Amino acid sequence: DLHSFPTRRSSDLGIDFNDDIYFSGNSIEGGDIYKSTDNGNSWILINNGLENFIVNDIAFSLDGYIYVAAFGNSPNYSRRVFYSTDEGANWIPSSTELSSETYNIVVNKNGDIYTSSYMHDIYRSTNHGATFQLVSNTIFNITDLKTNQLGHIFVSTHEYGIFRSTNNGDSWESVNEGLTTFYFGSLTVDPSGFVYTGNSGLPGSIFRTTETSLPV
Repeated sequence: DLHSFPTRRSSDLGIDFNDDIYFSGNSIEGGDIYKSTDNGNSWILINNGLENFIVNDIAFSLDGYIYVAAFGNSPNYSRRVFYSTDEGANWIPSSTELSSETYNIVVNKNGDIYTSSYMHDIYRSTNHGATFQLVSNTIFNITDLKTNQLGHIFVSTHEYGIFRSTNNGDSWESVNEGLTTFYFGSLTVDPSGFVYTGNSGLPGSIFRTTETSLPV
């Protein structure tokens, strides 16, 4: 069924470990985040603490934290990660102001947070977002960020293909063998470790790794 939201554009959808659905959207005026506990039949606004921020991405950790990458609307262009420990009822900002607008966020199996900007910055936090460390500013035009069950990080880019880090972001390698384009949008990793990505050109294509990224 179609559900109408007052925001003009969807930015992300996520499902937590209770199978509750989270939807974030934004418009010129600002952004909102909604939650559904009945498979999308009804939605409640859960932006307490996020009233003046636009949410770009949502991530869930195994210990019950929910994280969002957000930035403040004009005239406050604050760039922060927010977290919630009460299933989205309240949102607390990270103490670190990031130097660039974050679009993607992901949590690995150890609870480490990774967030990235479109241009070239990737940050890591090992303390629930209290502080962040820049782990890369050499990968440009980042479009998505994901991790597998081993904690390896995969990055898709618009123009430069796919990158992978197996050491928590300290170094990166290009993994473009077999790809016929280097312009990619979204990226995902399935439970078996296969990586999927779609190109952002015409005609559109979906690519999958020929081997799992997990050991057999």
